[in-house]
Amino acid sequence: MIFVSTFLSFLLLAIIQFSFSDLFGQRIWWSIAGLKVLGIMVDFSLEKTMEEALLVGPLSMCVIVILGLVTFGADDFLDFLNAFFIELGIMMFERTYLAEVVGMFFDYVQETLPKALEAIQSWFGNDDDGIVDDAAAGAGRKEGEAGETKKAGDGDGSEESSNSEVFYSEEDSAN
Repeated sequence: MIFVSTFLSFLLLAIIQFSFSDLFGQRIWWSIAGLKVLGIMVDFSLEKTMEEALLVGPLSMCVIVILGLVTFGADDFLDFLNAFFIELGIMMFERTYLAEVVGMFFDYVQETLPKALEAIQSWFGNDDDGIVDDAAAGAGRKEGEAGETKKAGDGDGSEESSNSEVFYSEEDSAN
């Protein structure tokens, strides 16, 4: 809770500082849209990080208050009023329609992200095991040609299982 609160306070302080910049005043519509998206992402990450609704509530309200406060960074009073009413309309639309869509999107992401990460890890996985298996298969072929049989891990003290093939000589296959 302390770490998340500290991180969130620095993030909100950066948002407040950004609201006083000329870029925010000149592009207030893009800024409000970006802050709405940021607010949704922060709420989602707070829910997943804290895993307790009673702890998320005050932090989420702090984010909502700060995102409402930054509309004071408009260039003039008319821009402030426009931003306020547009933000109010966006909030009504968000609470009525968009909340369910965002919830379904984040549920989908939660289900597919572990699978995607696992696929990426297997794709970029360590290929050293494949090289060792090929070397063990090559050693089995050489020993098989000499009339001896050897399974991977026999006699060398290692208990690893191997997927390599074991080759037998013609004498062993006749018996």
